[in-house]
Amino acid sequence: MTNLKRYYNRKEFFINLLGGKCINCGSVENLQFDHKDPKQKEFNISQKWDYKIDYVLKEMEKCQLLCDKCHKEKNKIDNGEAKHGTRSMYVRHKCRCEFCKIAQNEKMREYRMKKQHKCNDCTKMIDHRSIRCHSCATTIQWN
Repeated sequence: MTNLKRYYNRKEFFINLLGGKCINCGSVENLQFDHKDPKQKEFNISQKWDYKIDYVLKEMEKCQLLCDKCHKEKNKIDNGEAKHGTRSMYVRHKCRCEFCKIAQNEKMREYRMKKQHKCNDCTKMIDHRSIRCHSCATTIQWN
């Protein structure tokens, strides 16, 4: 068996071992091996295909499959380029930790406040979707 054929056979074996698709989005294209915890990484899987299978399997237990796009996003988080507690982490990286949820809620609260107006009669704040003031029942005429 040629080295190239062995490489592709081993790669296919390991991809199937880890489920055969990206754990984030389910893609089966451009799959990459990602270490769940980069601090536990002993070596780069893609450079050790020709090592004994038991040796590679031990490292493979620390890995997950990600497509190219999801792998890049995860690396941004791992490398500190994306910060928790920001709206971009919530929206772009789909993080749902408490800090990112709070950042999203604050941004949405700001957005809703910009969409509110004062009632001409009682000066209470009115949501932009309302047709009546909840306090004085005045009908709102939006421009």
